[in-house]
Amino acid sequence: MTESICSQSNNSLSRITRIGCLACWIMLYSAPLWSFDFAENLQFHGFASQGYSLTSENNFFGHSQNDGSFDYTEIGANASWLPLNHLQLSGQLLFRRAGETQPGNLLLDYGLLDYTLLSDETNRWGLRLGRVKNPTGFYNETRDVAFTRPSILLPQSIYPDSIRSLSLSSDGLSAYGERRTEYGDFFLTLGAGYPQAIDRELEPFFFGERLPGTFKSKLSYISRLLYEWNGGQVRAAVTYFKANLDYNSSNAPFPSDVPSGSLKIQPWIFSLQYNAEHWSLTGEYSLRNVNSQGFGQPTNTLSQAAYYIQGSYRFSPHWEALLRYDVDYADRNDKNGKKLAASDLFGRPDYYWFAKDWTSGLTWNIIPEFMLRAEYHYVDGIRWLPALDNPDLNDTSRHWNLFLIMASYRF
Repeated sequence: MTESICSQSNNSLSRITRIGCLACWIMLYSAPLWSFDFAENLQFHGFASQGYSLTSENNFFGHSQNDGSFDYTEIGANASWLPLNHLQLSGQLLFRRAGETQPGNLLLDYGLLDYTLLSDETNRWGLRLGRVKNPTGFYNETRDVAFTRPSILLPQSIYPDSIRSLSLSSDGLSAYGERRTEYGDFFLTLGAGYPQAIDRELEPFFFGERLPGTFKSKLSYISRLLYEWNGGQVRAAVTYFKANLDYNSSNAPFPSDVPSGSLKIQPWIFSLQYNAEHWSLTGEYSLRNVNSQGFGQPTNTLSQAAYYIQGSYRFSPHWEALLRYDVDYADRNDKNGKKLAASDLFGRPDYYWFAKDWTSGLTWNIIPEFMLRAEYHYVDGIRWLPALDNPDLNDTSRHWNLFLIMASYRF
């Protein structure tokens, strides 16, 4: 099983990914061979979530119209081991099913070696090597576990599930530092590596359908500076991510296939959050430049904009309500999508190029280990609608309703 997971890497840092896989393998299979001291430094955790989606029009996470869909499952197991005071090995295996985009595969979510170079009362500096989570915004590093995100779906303008793997993790090296001061706490992360380039996700998102060609990630970079004041009462962050991708076309004739090309996706994300005793207010704003070269077209750059504002209120330790407005524009100079639709080779409608989403949700924390959630979305546009669940995007509806419920357990 370990070899099949490790074989997913298709770039020059596949050896680094195998280090992460090896770390998982060691922790999962060698524990019985060690003494009790080993067990004291070994931790296992896991989670399982099952969701149900129902839409008035369009399909989301499976055939969700009419009778709804149960094709939304997340199951994970993670382990961490501290063999030395300054060295930690950690990894997580994840099974995720989310409609046709992710039909259900076991994969290495992350697997890494974490070495602490310096640690004292006010500082912590270190390096991570392997498959490392990308520190994007507030929620990306922990988005797999339902208990660590504010809703069933994260704001799709900043954390799109349609291309989730691209932003989720990278195979490479990450340096991090923490500095605690009387003015607040500062957290800096700098990383270089190869993001996950999964054709089943990327081709429908960029082209609207599956094609014979393949995506391959190139060396990419990410950085985030996070600030926290008064134990997290105020949080602010700035993230920069430069993802580089190549698309290699097969010999199939155009337009059934797209000529080879390259993409550079460069988002800046600005994040701000205030937490009071019973309520929280969060907002994130992203400016993205998407540069395309090749693909049988002149070089082009789209200036995209996305943002959300979200409020949550905790009625009691067991109940929490959420309200959010979420917006995503494929071109902030063409917010109604008319110009993009007129020049689109695949004939996608104008409402494909934007999405405006009103979300309301309710969480019931029954016990610390078990949670139920329900949420309702009223959406204008289909920017983040999964293309594989909707093969004919011209047969979709601009205005649609989405209802989700999810049960989650952790240990």
